[in-house]
Amino acid sequence: MYTTSVTMKTCGILAPGQTANNGAVQHRSFSDELDSAIIPLVSLQKSEISSAETPTRVLTAIDKNIQKDLQQTFGITPHQPGEPLKSALDSLWPFQKTANGTLSGANMQENADAAAGIFQKYLSGFIVNQDIATQPPIELSIAGNGKVQVQDNHPDKIAIEEFINGNSELRNLYAGISSTKSMLAMFEETSRFQQRYAADPKAAVEEFAHLFSGKYGYDTRLVIDGSSWEYQSNSTLKIS
Repeated sequence: MYTTSVTMKTCGILAPGQTANNGAVQHRSFSDELDSAIIPLVSLQKSEISSAETPTRVLTAIDKNIQKDLQQTFGITPHQPGEPLKSALDSLWPFQKTANGTLSGANMQENADAAAGIFQKYLSGFIVNQDIATQPPIELSIAGNGKVQVQDNHPDKIAIEEFINGNSELRNLYAGISSTKSMLAMFEETSRFQQRYAADPKAAVEEFAHLFSGKYGYDTRLVIDGSSWEYQSNSTLKIS
């Protein structure tokens, strides 16, 4: 569970989860944090839906099956051309709430794990049917152009990339899993900062200064090594 409960004034820096109000510090709820964190995802979704309504995007049989799986798992109905866009929390699977209407980091983790199960079902079927090698391990990540990429030294790199990127719902599913797990990793580190700050504010600011650089984040990739499927989230620092 990720919470925001730190008051931070040192060097004029606000801790994640706080806003300034006439010099005072106000705490923000997890939902508030979520609203600010998902803006890039919402923009991406609108862009993808817009492109989906052009003749260039054709849903494959796999795409249609994935949409059915998402509807069955999360209750999300596929967007239809001409329909108004739904709110982000209603239309994106990572942010589907529990039966009692709450949303937390734990819920998002459960959603990501459920989505990962759907992704694995289709990719593992492809691996078996096409006799794709998992030695050396397959490493999936998101390239700068938004497509899923495989590390250069894998013998089946082209076939795997063509399969995933050729099924747009499969690509979108992986991108959502990756971004959600990266977001959760960031929330977890923010929570560690808050705990550290409660004990020693000065040391916390020095130790976690990278959180406020504007260039720090997490990158998540999937490593398939034999029968092992592991999502690995590692911190990154953009160099401008």
